Amino acid sequence: MSLEDVKALDDSLTVLKADFDRKDYKAVLAAAPALMSRVGAAQESIASRKAAEAARAANLTDNWNTLSTQVPEIVEAVNARVESLARTKKFPAGMNAAGFESTRAAAGEMTQSWQKALGAFANSNMEEAVNSAQAARQKGTEVMSTLQMTPSS
Repeated sequence: MSLEDVKALDDSLTVLKADFDRKDYKAVLAAAPALMSRVGAAQESIASRKAAEAARAANLTDNWNTLSTQVPEIVEAVNARVESLARTKKFPAGMNAAGFESTRAAAGEMTQSWQKALGAFANSNMEEAVNSAQAARQKGTEVMSTLQMTPSS
């Protein structure tokens, strides 16, 4: 239901009230069923939108609940591995120092995305929280692959 639809309903009600005030009951009785039908359609539209929004919110909450358990584990594992490699300077096969620095930067992006997700969640912005957490998980998965980590390492 758009703003124009609400205005059209309001305009119809105004006309109906004017007819009533003029005691033109014949016009009121003629227009009332159509207006009531439009009001019913508006109620259905609103109920449908509310149900869709509730389903969307539930989906975001489910996604957040999953991500909020997965992503911290990924962030912790990746950052621990990056710190270990930075100390030892023993990089995975095929990785040089420049490649490691690029991977380290990607790990930093992952951590920033996760922090952004936590901030959005704290501010009740579930859509941004889920999007940022998904970005963090994706970046973490990429870094894990680059570092030749298995999901449980």
